[in-house]
Amino acid sequence: MRKGNFAFALALVLLLALPPFLILCSCTASVAQAAEAEDKVPSENETVPEPPVTAQTDTPEAAKPSSATTNSSEISVPSPNGLSEEADSAPCSPAVPPAETALPLMAPTCTLSVNCGTILDNLDALSDGKEALIPSDGNILYLTQVPFTEGESAYEVLNRVAQNRKMQMEVSITPAYNSVYLEGISNIYEFDCGELSGWVYRVNSVFPSGSCSEYKVQDGDLIEFLYSCDLGRDVGGSNW
Repeated sequence: MRKGNFAFALALVLLLALPPFLILCSCTASVAQAAEAEDKVPSENETVPEPPVTAQTDTPEAAKPSSATTNSSEISVPSPNGLSEEADSAPCSPAVPPAETALPLMAPTCTLSVNCGTILDNLDALSDGKEALIPSDGNILYLTQVPFTEGESAYEVLNRVAQNRKMQMEVSITPAYNSVYLEGISNIYEFDCGELSGWVYRVNSVFPSGSCSEYKVQDGDLIEFLYSCDLGRDVGGSNW
């Protein structure tokens, strides 16, 4: 009977002591795990080893990605003349073209002007309603450099400029003589400023004897179309 009571008492003690023991074991294991994790975290002064670097293999130029901007000084171009890279990259002075090709070939040019300044000295003889057409300085077309094609006449150059500038012009043509008579420019006509008034032309300060359609323009010519109120005499003419 005593042995049975002793066994019962021992079992009761073990039963009561087992839960605290299990809790203690569990706490001990948790503390151990936390300490182990803390040991794995590197300290501030500890250097973390870098991962191993894998050696790069040579990638073909075509497979290598290119950047958006390429530095031309880093591009290596084989020398076609066998010179060294340093010699190829050295600065050199520009080639000097031969004298005959130093300047581009230019079309011949002439200088053209249209003036009715003589009317300003004869306004009393001017037809009614024409006053507003006369420029204050007499210049309808200021001195203008005009390119032309070899063989063009003074009339053809004037006519082309008038069309480009929308400048009114009227002529009468005599096909049998291939002659053009200039009747009016900018709505200023012959006889608008007296019975001896009309348009004449002058080339390099000389009044040609033929029509403006007959004179072939030369490179550098100064061609002036002038309105005369006295048959050309008031603009320096003496052929009439």
